[in-house]
Amino acid sequence: MPTSPSPKVSVIVASYNGARYLPATLASLLNQTLRDIEIIVVDDGSEQATLDVLAEQAKGDPRLRVHHAKHGGLVATLNTAIGHARAPLIARLDHDDLSRPDRLAAQAAYLDTHAAHVAVGSDIDTIDGDGRVTKPAKKAANIEYTRTS
Repeated sequence: MPTSPSPKVSVIVASYNGARYLPATLASLLNQTLRDIEIIVVDDGSEQATLDVLAEQAKGDPRLRVHHAKHGGLVATLNTAIGHARAPLIARLDHDDLSRPDRLAAQAAYLDTHAAHVAVGSDIDTIDGDGRVTKPAKKAANIEYTRTS
């Protein structure tokens, strides 16, 4: 699927030695109901296993773009990812997290219809290293942050 010049949402993912979790994380993004996205993964100086996983994953879908950086930590890596983003909306996901299939569609739709809001989030299910829910979300509704000026 070709990427549009300016997708609806840029999803940024910082990864440092995330080989174990990246395939499932990226699958959860590539399978979103909102298809007009780009996924920008910035590798933060990981070991070879992560580089291999990212190279393999990047072959499968042109919406996934991988960039490599010298190890600089989370904030520097996220800033690098933002610098590569082309969409008017930016979503963030850790390399060991999963997104529900309608996450981006719901969040983008909410922002489209609530002009005063500048960000949305949601409660989370906490999962263990094998993806089993260990602590379910307390509520399903989005948490909203409203611009006041």
